[in-house]
Amino acid sequence: MLSRVPFLPQETLEVVRHHHENWDGSGYPDGLKGQDIPLLARIFAVVDTFDALYSPRPYKRAWQPAEIIEELNRLKGKKLDPKLVDIFLERITSPSGKAAMAAANPSKPNPRV
Repeated sequence: MLSRVPFLPQETLEVVRHHHENWDGSGYPDGLKGQDIPLLARIFAVVDTFDALYSPRPYKRAWQPAEIIEELNRLKGKKLDPKLVDIFLERITSPSGKAAMAAANPSKPNPRV
């Protein structure tokens, strides 16, 4: 459907199509595995997982930062690219990452990670 939108770059189409692929090959729609999953789709999968856990939803509470870190580590090598998870966690646990998280969600107390 989006492939008919002439101004969308190929990379965007790849993210939309492949962000539900899993590092271990158990995802969909094509069952891609590891490095065969486009890089931007792998990055999006990490960020999307983080956002789904960090943000409150009508059906669940927002997770605490320590819980999110534990879950992202659990998903490394299964759902998510392990190197990208390590880079992401390094960034969000840095002083500037903590400040950015606090600024993005002022209703949450300062994350202690």
